[in-house]
Amino acid sequence: MAVYSFTCSTPDDWSNWHFLVKTFGSALMAGFIAALAYRVANTQKTIATNKYNLDMFDKRWSVFEDFYKEYKFYNEIHIMSEFSIGEKINIMKKILLKAERFFEDITILDFYTFQSHIIELQYVFATNAQKETIRTQKKLYYKERLQALEENYKIAIQNSDLNSKDSIKEKIDEIELYLDSDELKQLYEEKAIALKSVNDYMQTIYDRMNRVLKVPHKPY
Repeated sequence: MAVYSFTCSTPDDWSNWHFLVKTFGSALMAGFIAALAYRVANTQKTIATNKYNLDMFDKRWSVFEDFYKEYKFYNEIHIMSEFSIGEKINIMKKILLKAERFFEDITILDFYTFQSHIIELQYVFATNAQKETIRTQKKLYYKERLQALEENYKIAIQNSDLNSKDSIKEKIDEIELYLDSDELKQLYEEKAIALKSVNDYMQTIYDRMNRVLKVPHKPY
C-alpha cells in the first residue's frame, strides 16, 4: 500500500516581511496619525467657521430688525404726520454705526446722506405747516368776505348801481379764484417729494442689507 506525505508550505522568507514592517511601519503609522490629525483639525476649523458665520448672521439680523422698524415707519408715515426729527436722526445714527461693523456695504456716509434727506424733509414739513396755517386763516377770512360781497352785489343790482356792481363782481371773482386754487395740493406734493427722497434712500440701504442676509452659505 502506497503512503503519500505532503510537506506544509511556508513563505519563502518570513524575514523579508519583518524587514518591511520594521522599515516602513513607523512611517506608515506616522502618516496615518498625521492624516487623522489633519481631519480633526479640519473638522474643528469647519465647526469654528460655522459658529462664526452663525454668530455673524445673528448680529446682522439684530441690526436689520432695528433698521426695518425705521424703514417701515417712513414707508407708512402720512404727509400730514408729525414726529421728532431729531429723535429719528439719533435712532438711525445708532443703527447705521452698528450696521457698519457687520455689513460691508454700509458706511458712515450712509448716515450723513440719510441725515441730509431727513433735514430737508423737516424743512419742507415746517415751512409747509406755516403756509398751511396761513392758507387756512386766509381761507376763513375770504369766505366771510365773500358772503358780504355777495350781499352787496345783490344790493347793487337792486339799486341799478352798475359801477358798484362791476367792482364787487371783480372782487368776488378774485376771491373765488383764490379759494379754488391748488395751493394746498402743491404743498402736499412738496411734502410727498421730500418724503419719497427719504424712502428711496432707505430702500437702497434695505436692499444692500437684504442682499447680504440672503447670500447662501456653503455647507461648512
